Amino acid sequence: MSSEHGGPPRGGPYGPPAQAPGMPGRAAGGGYGPPPGAAREHPAGNGYQAVAAPGRSRQGPPPGFGAPRGGPEGPRRRRERNVPLLVGAIGGGILLLVATTVLVISLRADDDGDPGGANRNGTGPAAGSGGDRRVSRAVRTLNATPGMNYTGTLSSAGDDMQVRLSMTKGGSGTGTLTASGRRIDVLVADGATYLRADSAFWRARPGTAATPGDFAGRWTKAPASALGFDLEDALAPAEIGRRLRPARPAARTENINGVPAFRVPTARGDHYFAAAAPHRLLRIRSGTLRVDADPATDMSAVFPELRDRIRRLSGARDPAVRFQAQGKLQFSNCNNNVSGCTLKMTAASLSPGAEGRVRAVMIGTITVGRRALGTCTAGKPLTSTTVDLSCTVRSQGWQTWMQRARTTPGTHRYAAQARVVAEAVSAADVAALLARIDREERGG
Repeated sequence: MSSEHGGPPRGGPYGPPAQAPGMPGRAAGGGYGPPPGAAREHPAGNGYQAVAAPGRSRQGPPPGFGAPRGGPEGPRRRRERNVPLLVGAIGGGILLLVATTVLVISLRADDDGDPGGANRNGTGPAAGSGGDRRVSRAVRTLNATPGMNYTGTLSSAGDDMQVRLSMTKGGSGTGTLTASGRRIDVLVADGATYLRADSAFWRARPGTAATPGDFAGRWTKAPASALGFDLEDALAPAEIGRRLRPARPAARTENINGVPAFRVPTARGDHYFAAAAPHRLLRIRSGTLRVDADPATDMSAVFPELRDRIRRLSGARDPAVRFQAQGKLQFSNCNNNVSGCTLKMTAASLSPGAEGRVRAVMIGTITVGRRALGTCTAGKPLTSTTVDLSCTVRSQGWQTWMQRARTTPGTHRYAAQARVVAEAVSAADVAALLARIDREERGG
């Protein structure tokens, strides 16, 4: 029996991605296929040909702060003490002692330390430093909050997604995004965002993956381009407080879900706080992200979910790290070997700084025509810019095919493709992340 080899099947799940222009062998996206290999001929009756295919505090008024002439604005207390008129005669002269009415006035400070508070017409903060003090009080309130719950919308790569996310005070987060009924799990841990999404999500993110199936259905470290911004930077209470400290509120009072509020614009978007002390956070609007905020007083359900998701992070892949094949994909110990077929290759990292922080993982597949006989994976820590990788296909499909080929006269062809992806989280990383969550829950 004889089958003709015309390269790896087009559109199949294991076919090599197209080459990027101007760089032979480099995959456009995140994987690649190996260069052509050599054919092997074997005598008719017991042979086959192997072809390697491309692959709140109060304070008084400041010192010297006096009431304006004609009576101060705002709430005040008034005390009057009438002193009697005393008239006496001394040495033929008249001594007239007159005491005028003395007014004692005090100005009540607002709960956030602003002597005047908002302008009495309700249009914004009082002149001077009152606005800054309101922002300072808002920051203190944020810092005293165990966490925040966010709900809202996010637009990314043509998808309008519903956001539900809980963030701890320290910046860890867990929740979901929902797009067209498809659920995307979200985890924020130690400054990185991880997503668990389907192929359609990754396919719609240009530059993140040439082979969406490599990341579909598994935790994946999301590059900034995946959502358009960093979730921790945008929503972690500590990060919000840092960027609010130098900010001043806008003059106009607004209404957020029926609550009077003041807006604080920053380089990272607008933040809305309740006008009444202690000025809790109500909303964040930043680019394509718009979420309402609800301070969380009980995080007892959040930390267990964080731990459960972190435990599943081992092997999470990183589509931002790319590789390119060096030389040919090779077969090793495949001829007449029913137990398995080994594929070998050398890969070079195209992402500076990836060394020492990721593992390079080879994914190899053997096919006959459009049918996959089996797949293998194996990886090594990336310690330099290049790495030698190999994996062995030991599938039932390979074993059955090889047994038939050995007993069927004629030439039998099979092909192989391989690509390399990066794994960003190891078992040791998972243990460190869990320890960090424990410290955070204890308040450390």
